[in-house]
Amino acid sequence: MLSSPTPLFLSAYPTRASNPDPFIVLWIRSLSFWLTDSIRFQSLCAFRSRPYFSRT
Repeated sequence: MLSSPTPLFLSAYPTRASNPDPFIVLWIRSLSFWLTDSIRFQSLCAFRSRPYFSRT
Protein backbone atom coordinates (compact mmCIF):
# COMPACT_ATOMS: atom_id res chain seq x y z
CA MET A 1 0.00 0.00 0.00
CA LEU A 2 2.78 2.42 0.92
CA SER A 3 5.00 1.29 -1.94
CA SER A 4 2.79 3.13 -4.47
CA PRO A 5 1.57 6.34 -2.81
CA THR A 6 0.38 8.13 -5.96
CA PRO A 7 -2.30 5.60 -7.09
CA LEU A 8 -3.47 5.31 -3.49
CA PHE A 9 -3.75 9.07 -3.23
CA LEU A 10 -5.58 9.38 -6.55
CA SER A 11 -7.95 6.53 -5.76
CA ALA A 12 -8.62 7.61 -2.17
CA TYR A 13 -9.09 11.33 -2.73
CA PRO A 14 -12.40 11.30 -4.74
CA THR A 15 -14.04 8.78 -2.39
CA ARG A 16 -12.87 10.54 0.76
CA ALA A 17 -15.97 12.74 1.05
CA SER A 18 -18.52 9.96 0.47
CA ASN A 19 -16.85 7.12 2.39
CA PRO A 20 -13.88 8.33 4.46
CA ASP A 21 -11.43 5.70 5.63
CA PRO A 22 -9.72 6.92 8.85
CA PHE A 23 -6.35 5.40 7.92
CA ILE A 24 -6.34 6.92 4.42
CA VAL A 25 -7.53 10.31 5.71
CA LEU A 26 -4.82 10.27 8.39
CA TRP A 27 -2.18 9.22 5.85
CA ILE A 28 -3.17 11.97 3.39
CA ARG A 29 -3.23 14.51 6.21
CA SER A 30 0.23 13.50 7.46
CA LEU A 31 1.55 13.51 3.89
CA SER A 32 0.23 17.04 3.32
CA PHE A 33 1.70 18.18 6.64
CA TRP A 34 5.08 16.68 5.68
CA LEU A 35 5.01 18.36 2.26
CA THR A 36 4.16 21.77 3.71
CA ASP A 37 6.82 21.43 6.42
CA SER A 38 9.50 20.44 3.89
CA ILE A 39 8.55 23.35 1.59
CA ARG A 40 8.62 25.73 4.56
CA PHE A 41 12.01 24.36 5.68
CA GLN A 42 13.49 24.72 2.17
CA SER A 43 12.21 28.29 1.87
CA LEU A 44 13.67 29.09 5.30
CA CYS A 45 17.05 27.63 4.28
CA ALA A 46 16.95 29.59 1.02
CA PHE A 47 16.16 32.74 2.99
CA ARG A 48 19.02 32.12 5.45
CA SER A 49 21.51 31.43 2.66
CA ARG A 50 21.07 34.95 1.23
CA PRO A 51 24.17 37.13 1.70
CA TYR A 52 22.42 40.13 3.27
CA PHE A 53 20.79 37.90 5.88
CA SER A 54 23.98 36.05 6.85
CA ARG A 55 25.92 39.34 7.00
CA THR A 56 24.04 40.56 10.06
